[in-house]
Amino acid sequence: MNTNYLTGCLLAGALMMPFAGYGAPEIKQQGAVTFVSGGIHLTEEEEMKALAPGYSVELLFAAHGARPPDRYLAGIPVTIKDSSGKVVLETESQGPFLLAKLPPGKYSVSADNDGNVIKRNIQVRGGKTQRFSFVWKQAVDVCVDNFECNEPARKAVSSK
Repeated sequence: MNTNYLTGCLLAGALMMPFAGYGAPEIKQQGAVTFVSGGIHLTEEEEMKALAPGYSVELLFAAHGARPPDRYLAGIPVTIKDSSGKVVLETESQGPFLLAKLPPGKYSVSADNDGNVIKRNIQVRGGKTQRFSFVWKQAVDVCVDNFECNEPARKAVSSK
């Protein structure tokens, strides 16, 4: 067997490993609601933006720090209830974007970021995609050896 060929194949496979699992986000169904979540990587974010016009609702999950940059969030538990209080969608976001096909009507949406719940009442109308952002304020930024942080963040990090 040609060892150069084998070495080349192994090297090519190793180089592709970081991209494994970055395929198109999976479209799911829960009851009458079709939804998809993702957008962690640039290609997935572009895919979500391309899918958005086919959905009535787009939710965005992000954190706003004490200083820039802001950041997208994933792994956010989300519950959507209709106007009668019935849960129509309960899932965990697989990225910062969640698209859902909801019929026109009033809904309550709750999103939970580590116990900090944001609840919003939304009204879905027919026509183009409606966008709703869920942004949590983060009191503590990530500090490197407690440097380059504002005083409240430095105290919070050093008290842990």
